[in-house]
Amino acid sequence: MAAELDLRLNILNTLLTTPHRKLEQVWPVHRDLVAQDPRFYVHLAAWYNDHGDVRDHKEMFVIALVLSAFEGHRDVGLALLRGLPPYQVVRVLDFIHGRKTARKLRPAKAKTGAASAPAQTVVEDFGLFRNVPRSLKTEVTRYLREREADPAWFDSTVLVARKALKRLYALLHVPPGERAQKTLFEDRPPEGGRVFALRQLAKAASPAEQARAIVEHQVPYRVAATVVRQMTPAVLLALLERMSAQEVINNLASLRRRGAFDNPDLKALLERKLAEAKGAARVSAYKAQVAADAAGADADVAKALDEVTEAHVKAKGRITRPTALLLDKSGSMAEALEVGRQLGAMISAVCEADLFAYAFDTIAYPVEPAGKSLADWEKALLGVHAGGARTNS
Repeated sequence: MAAELDLRLNILNTLLTTPHRKLEQVWPVHRDLVAQDPRFYVHLAAWYNDHGDVRDHKEMFVIALVLSAFEGHRDVGLALLRGLPPYQVVRVLDFIHGRKTARKLRPAKAKTGAASAPAQTVVEDFGLFRNVPRSLKTEVTRYLREREADPAWFDSTVLVARKALKRLYALLHVPPGERAQKTLFEDRPPEGGRVFALRQLAKAASPAEQARAIVEHQVPYRVAATVVRQMTPAVLLALLERMSAQEVINNLASLRRRGAFDNPDLKALLERKLAEAKGAARVSAYKAQVAADAAGADADVAKALDEVTEAHVKAKGRITRPTALLLDKSGSMAEALEVGRQLGAMISAVCEADLFAYAFDTIAYPVEPAGKSLADWEKALLGVHAGGARTNS
């Protein structure tokens, strides 16, 4: 019983991590739990698919279920796969099939005057190097055929995931349909489609023509940014009008560089999009917080992003018991202190009971935010830096 509880606690603790595309780090825990507690695991997978935030774990649940021999697991895994975007389906397949990647390993800088050693190429293994189950290949083929059957859906997928789609066809040797063959492999997209329209957008002579093409063919911002040479206010307005709240947050730094913050009309539209993000279902609270720092946003936009983060964190639940947060600020804990800073900013928004926070090295320092907002918490931690001695207690 104790071993079973420990295993479940281990997987739940693992779900709190963010491996950032290092699936090999979480595979052992998923592999052990799906084998030892298969009934609990399949329910946990379905729950996490609906409520979880970390893409790596969503992919790993699919991988473990598809490879499991327990009755019903494979069907659930294939059903969850259907909801993944193409780039995640590719990551699932690559992990099962295995892939070798080459990267350059640069030696340490040589002393002044000494010849620097050449960079070495290191080949690394990624994945399990197993045969892809026939049922998975059948499901991915169905996944591709459904998109091919809807030209608008297929073209929109190509615009944002061209490489991933080509990889799916090639890796599983799926014969492409006529539209897929022309668009992906012959570079001759059919006229009237969105991929063809992207070419026309690149040829448009005036900002008015570019804006019209963006609106008519619903060209995504990150795709248009690669072909439009000059982002005029008219073009930015057309792009912002059709961007989702999450797209605006993801591209804040790029929008700022292109002048969206400097134009009153564009900034007003941008702030309206951020206001909508507070109630949008598909918005990541964590990305909103990171975007504020990455974009170098002004006070108004930063405040709007703080409100987005706070609204979505509060939607996750409440902490109803008195809670203590201890932040180690000794000299070697710079990264841990930053994690604690972010965690404090998050949980302060959902604490209904008292929250006691202390930063410590050899002695403890109380951290006392003026209020419960994320901005108040950040201000309270402005003077807390890693640099003290380590305590032995």
